[in-house]
Formats: sequence, structure tokens, C-alpha cells
Amino acid sequence: MTRIEANDLFDIYGPLLTERQREILALSIQEDLSFGEIAAELGISRAAAADAVKRGETLLSQYEKRLGVAGIRRKVLELLEGQPALQDQVRQLYASAGVPSAGTE
Repeated sequence: MTRIEANDLFDIYGPLLTERQREILALSIQEDLSFGEIAAELGISRAAAADAVKRGETLLSQYEKRLGVAGIRRKVLELLEGQPALQDQVRQLYASAGVPSAGTE
């Protein structure tokens, strides 16, 4: 999973994670901290940080596999490529439904 994919999935499915999972993944994905830096920040071992990040990313992937929100959003925006007014309307619909906005990737 690329950093961009992880960030998109975290934005969409982050609310489904526990507070602790969100905290650890935010440090990894959004703050781009290493396992060692996460461990120091949270007072846990490097191995525990690595395990938590890997488990969290696996959960995000499983949510996407089951629900497919990011894939659908990407396909809709691709279909609307070259139609910025419609893309903006779709982004507004996603935002009103609580789905983070995305670029046209």
C-alpha cells in the first residue's frame, strides 16, 4: 500500500478504528514517523509500534475490500474527468456524507 493509498483509506475508515489505532496510524501515515519515533512518542517498544501499524493498515485494507468506498470514489471522479463542475458537485456530495474529498488521481 502506498502512502497516498494509506492516507486515503485512513481518511475514510479511520472513524471505524479504536482511538489508540487511530493515534498510532496518524503518527505513521499522516506524520510520517518511523516505528522507532512512534515507540518513543507513545512509550512502547519499536516492535509493538510496528505490529500496531501493520495491524491497522491491514484493517484499513480489509474495510476497503469489503466496502469499496475509496475505489468507488476514484472511479466516479475518473468518469467525470474533464468536467470540473460535476467533479466539484460529487466532492460536495461525498463531503456531506462524511467521506473526505479526493483529487482526480
